[in-house]
Amino acid sequence: MKEVIQNIWFHKEKILLIAAILAIVSFFISDIRGVLNDYLEFQVEKKESDFLFSMKQKCREEGKKIIEQQKEENSCSYEYTYNSKLHTCLLYYNCGLGERVEDIFTNEVLISVSHSSPLINEASGVFISVEEGLFEAFTELEEFDKKKQKLFNQ
Repeated sequence: MKEVIQNIWFHKEKILLIAAILAIVSFFISDIRGVLNDYLEFQVEKKESDFLFSMKQKCREEGKKIIEQQKEENSCSYEYTYNSKLHTCLLYYNCGLGERVEDIFTNEVLISVSHSSPLINEASGVFISVEEGLFEAFTELEEFDKKKQKLFNQ
């Protein structure tokens, strides 16, 4: 009888030892999983940050290049910025007769306003352009400025 009790006790120690080992292994596995998740999140954030940096740098290069080219040809005022929401580079220019914001990478006009009445349809009061329908045309400078600020601050 004494031998049976010792046998049971001996097995209890093995069971407790195995349970303790499993608990320790489980703790390390969950810790390793947490470290791996943190590492993967860091890598994703780093790639996004690297992409954003490279796009801002490309925008800066293209913006400076366009401004330098245009300054030789005209006396317009220019600004450029990277819009992270649209993932593109925007160029604003004011040449006296009107103002525009264009996507530098696609050359599409996003918004425009005219300061010259011959470019405005008297009946509708809307800016007339060859590109009509491709962009948002404003008749009020205040509306244009609000939209421009929104685009340049995203």
